[in-house]
Amino acid sequence: MYFQLYGDSCFHFVLTKRRTYKQASSDCRQHGGTLALSKTKDLNDFLTDQWLHHYRMTDPVWIGLHDMRDEKKFVWEDNTRMQWNNFAKGNGPGNKWWRRAEEDCVALDPLDG
Repeated sequence: MYFQLYGDSCFHFVLTKRRTYKQASSDCRQHGGTLALSKTKDLNDFLTDQWLHHYRMTDPVWIGLHDMRDEKKFVWEDNTRMQWNNFAKGNGPGNKWWRRAEEDCVALDPLDG
């Protein structure tokens, strides 16, 4: 298993399964958790560092942020509103390509921070 502690949270890094956002979120809920709620730069940096340098993974990974209920109004899986974001240039709400259903969900791209 790939568990890492950060503050008072424990993160389970799943390296061997490809999942849709809904599948990944459901897997986390079945184990009593949520997808990572990277609400701060420090936590985002920790997750990126673990994913890229510790586990040597370069694929994007789902985090618990979405706008499935109300387009362009992002909420975390704990139902709190997004206060901090780090969308890659050209990504995020308000960009002209931001239309398809899979763009309702957010992934952390370790190569883009």
